[in-house]
Amino acid sequence: WWPAPNSIPSRAYGGRNAGAIGPLGTRASDVNLEVVRHAAAGLREAGAEVLLTRTDDSDPSELRRVEMADEFEADIVVSVSYGAPGTASRVLDAQGLLREDTEAFVGHYPGSANGIRLARGIAQALGISTVTPSVAYVVQQTGSPAVLVQPASVADPQTEERVRSAETRRLAGEALCRGVIAYFTASPSAR
Repeated sequence: WWPAPNSIPSRAYGGRNAGAIGPLGTRASDVNLEVVRHAAAGLREAGAEVLLTRTDDSDPSELRRVEMADEFEADIVVSVSYGAPGTASRVLDAQGLLREDTEAFVGHYPGSANGIRLARGIAQALGISTVTPSVAYVVQQTGSPAVLVQPASVADPQTEERVRSAETRRLAGEALCRGVIAYFTASPSAR
């Protein structure tokens, strides 16, 4: 048993804003949506209440995504991107300066103990080695622990080839689900 949280999986981009686009034309926004749908299905099956900030090819603003999280009283917010420029992910280096060289990472708000714990659990489940502070709008402005997850970028030809497989997207969604569940099932002292 685990506490059935309110969680908001959020997919970056959509509509005219595709995020990264791979050499074969794969749009990050499409991969984001499918991975998060798989994660949401697993979370619902485990008893969580889940609200997706995007269910089609629309592109709600970052402000609207934050408003949705607040209205839903989300316990956590997870934003998934398979390719965002460093300026959008707003990932920070050890000195607190913006960096643009990180292709795979899980970002959390600086100093948020629960955000860091959530980021580490998701990173472990997805096999991502970089957990780093981020001041992306959704991570920064959401009242609950929030993370920005970028498993890879479809701009990379090898990544694009891998994520074109429906099985790869399903497995990524399931891993994301496991990372979220691990966050909520950790011993109370770890929270």
